[in-house]
Amino acid sequence: MQDQPPIESVGTARRSILNRGMYNYRGVQMVDLVHASRGCRFNCYPCAVRFLGGRKFRPRPYDKVIEELAAIDNNRLFIVDNSLAQDKDWEMGLFKEMIPLKKKWCSHPIEDDDKVLDLAAQAGAWFIYQAIFDSSNHIRDRVKRYHDYGIAVEGSILLGLDYHTEDYIKRLVDFLLEIELDMAEFTVLTPFPHTRTFDDLHKEGRIFSYDWGNVLLRLG
Repeated sequence: MQDQPPIESVGTARRSILNRGMYNYRGVQMVDLVHASRGCRFNCYPCAVRFLGGRKFRPRPYDKVIEELAAIDNNRLFIVDNSLAQDKDWEMGLFKEMIPLKKKWCSHPIEDDDKVLDLAAQAGAWFIYQAIFDSSNHIRDRVKRYHDYGIAVEGSILLGLDYHTEDYIKRLVDFLLEIELDMAEFTVLTPFPHTRTFDDLHKEGRIFSYDWGNVLLRLG
């Protein structure tokens, strides 16, 4: 893969070209999207963002991010970074700079650390996406800690793994209700190219269409 462009070259999105009328749906104000960084150092099983955005975490300078956030007249934002939990010092610094903006925002995971969670709450954390990959005490505690800081949780639940029987999924749904998720998002395992999922299922001969408009998986 070619070297990524300097992160300092990432400027403010050209929101002037957007149809702002689409940002209000039946009286509900939609969120504006913002990137505070590029790239991801993690390698999650179904995810292709390391290929798309680069395998190295590249945070934007604080002043560039804050300038863009401050210029948005929407008070509901989605920080769409793959994960903010990649550099704790940068993450805490960003949240400190965001506090005076008084914006409400959601994002993918942040660091499970009391100082980070406190700063995130002060900075206006509205809700956080949390992968729910099992019904363990680890997940239970993680959701509780977000709630303790007044941060809502949207569970991101991947279905379609080999051990996901009907009984397993029923137990998982009971667990989601028990831990009082605020929202839930269910996705079906798909072997996107450049993912560990693709590598495994391709080697096993379990992908029987490479037409990504009509992917079929042999899960049995």
